[in-house]
Amino acid sequence: MSQKLPLLPNIDHLRLQAKTLLDRCCIGDLNALSQVCGHFPEFRVQGISEIASSVRLHHAQDVIASQYGFSRWSQMCET
Repeated sequence: MSQKLPLLPNIDHLRLQAKTLLDRCCIGDLNALSQVCGHFPEFRVQGISEIASSVRLHHAQDVIASQYGFSRWSQMCET
């Protein structure tokens, strides 16, 4: 389910959400890793430690964008 992006979104807040998601992935948080795997099927064939070490900021950013109904971070930031 998508969240609604505020009329005047705070890009710093969105960046913090992506950074927090990345940090949670790096420590092996299963919920965070599940979010990434849900958006990037190529991670589904890897083990937890492999995913945790493979996730990059751009992956987390795209996951956050998808939560707001956008396909990519760049598309969300253009609004």
